[in-house]
Amino acid sequence: MNRRLLSILLVLAITIEIFSLVTYITSFWRDIGFFVISGIIIWIGWRRPAVVGYIMVGELLLGGKGYLFFASVFGQTISIRQAIFFVATVLAIRQYRRSPVDWRLIWSRFRWPILLGAWIIMASGWGLFQGYPIGRVFLDMNAYIFLLAWPVIYLLWRGRDHREVLFHIIAAAAIILALKSWILVVLFGQDYSWLTSVYRWVRNTGVGEIVPINSDIMRVFMQSQVYGALAIWIWLERWRSGKASKTVMWVAAATCFLIMVSLSRSFWVGTAAAAIVYMAMTIRTWRTYARLWPFALSVFIALGAYSWAVNFPYPLPSQGDSTIRTAVTSRLRSTGSADAATARQNQLEPLLSEIKKNPIVGRGFGAEARYFSTDPRVRGWRTTSAFELGWLDTWLKIGLIGVGLTLSWMVQIARSAPVVARRWVIPSLVALVVIHAFTPYINHPLGLGWLLLLSWPEYE
Repeated sequence: MNRRLLSILLVLAITIEIFSLVTYITSFWRDIGFFVISGIIIWIGWRRPAVVGYIMVGELLLGGKGYLFFASVFGQTISIRQAIFFVATVLAIRQYRRSPVDWRLIWSRFRWPILLGAWIIMASGWGLFQGYPIGRVFLDMNAYIFLLAWPVIYLLWRGRDHREVLFHIIAAAAIILALKSWILVVLFGQDYSWLTSVYRWVRNTGVGEIVPINSDIMRVFMQSQVYGALAIWIWLERWRSGKASKTVMWVAAATCFLIMVSLSRSFWVGTAAAAIVYMAMTIRTWRTYARLWPFALSVFIALGAYSWAVNFPYPLPSQGDSTIRTAVTSRLRSTGSADAATARQNQLEPLLSEIKKNPIVGRGFGAEARYFSTDPRVRGWRTTSAFELGWLDTWLKIGLIGVGLTLSWMVQIARSAPVVARRWVIPSLVALVVIHAFTPYINHPLGLGWLLLLSWPEYE
């Protein structure tokens, strides 16, 4: 791993995070900060179009819902993710006009995302045909617009091998997310009067949420922490194949920390399922497991970092009990966890009932179901088109055909990945599939973006 490149990426990411916090807190600079960042991206893109593709990936990995920077334009809130996507699209069109592509080659390599995108358009039209409000249909399907990122990135990156740069971006994002999570756990374990502004920054930029799980421990959850469960297999396989450096140990520690600090049962189950698949794929070469001792050290580093965060400024709890164990058991046994599990269980029957009405084609975007919510924020009967059970949500909206197209895309990714990469690509896909069952990600830019990243080696 190139330490110089990693260091540059880390400095840039830290600068952006600080600038985001400062511009958010000082509301006068909020819009100005958005346009300054947008202007810098335009300037970079005009000189080095491929770099805007890197910026798209980096923002996706760090930005959660995409609002690290945002501005109000004619009464509409525009996120930095939307701005980056617009700039990248304009640059991609310019690249295409300079050097057109062979569309037959595009079809042969991108057929499943293309077919899925076409089916998404059909499901949107089907929803409108059934009389669902246009606003509800758009809000239900707009995450899939991110599928358009693949032709944009292809036009910006074609003819070059960007995989090593992508690995460094993923590594830098893991470290920054871990550092940010660690700092937030430490801060919200204290009693500072100014934390309200930090809380609003985390919440309102769509990065994540901070909630208490008991009287002593705060849960810092970020949507982007899912990349811990998806990316850990990259570093694990690099060690097993003897290609890892000491730097990778720290990257892996950061990745493990993300899985721990999320306190997400969905992430834990997805990681466990992927681990079983990884062991099944590598069991024939079990002697190479001896090379994984640095990974065990990374796990202990992550555990130590989490223990230090929840017991700050002390590395261990003063009472002698394990605060990490307390955090995990509190997360599993807390009223909020029970309510979340019950809410998902309560969604099951209504979703299946609605799915039965059109299981093959789906009910279209905007389709709703009514269930009893045990979420303290919206307790009671609720009619909604957004559900935690990701695969059932996908089935309801785009039917078995849409589910089949999504899974076919994943199968193509697994089959087309280079042989040396399959041992981390397949576990990563398994983790995403399992996590999506309990927490929707594949119908979100975070999950779709990861599929696009995993697809990239086959394009080159």
